[in-house]
Amino acid sequence: MKKLLVSYATYNHWANERLALIIADLDDATCFVTVPSSFSNLFETIEHIWQAELAWMQRIARVTLVEKPKFENKNTKVLLGALLEQGMLFKNLIENMTEDELHENVNYKNWQGNPFSTPTWQIVQHVINHSTFHRGQLVTMLRQLGVTTIPSTDYITYSRF
Repeated sequence: MKKLLVSYATYNHWANERLALIIADLDDATCFVTVPSSFSNLFETIEHIWQAELAWMQRIARVTLVEKPKFENKNTKVLLGALLEQGMLFKNLIENMTEDELHENVNYKNWQGNPFSTPTWQIVQHVINHSTFHRGQLVTMLRQLGVTTIPSTDYITYSRF
């Protein structure tokens, strides 16, 4: 299982990096243009991916979270850098875990304060699935903003490299 989860975490970073290269070429104002989706614009969508990856990584590392992380800098390129750094930290965390640790439950509270206990491997799968979902939204938003050249971020494309 560890090999698969490390592959997923590596894929997640790769896919984020591919979209980050496209988004970094946009002027910052474009990243704040309202495009209807789960979040109002590219920046907020990227911020949400970063928040989720950071929060789940901290939970896996047994860091008690008091509140949802907030990215204070409103510069999209800085946010993209933080997202990519977070992705590497997440991948490294998974790589350094043992098979037994991946099966251990993580006890945590959601943002509403409700307690949960979930196996680490399921959290890793959730994080990758969650990021993939929102990257799909980013692709749709980019197309609505007139970006026509968008690379594939499919897992199968990653696995061919």
